[in-house]
Amino acid sequence: MNYPKLKRFSHHLQVSFSRLNIIC
Repeated sequence: MNYPKLKRFSHHLQVSFSRLNIIC
């Protein structure tokens, strides 16, 4: 797994997590 992909994945995780916080 290359670094850019990992960075993108972590960013996606953060976005989905904040979205969850907004919903709850």
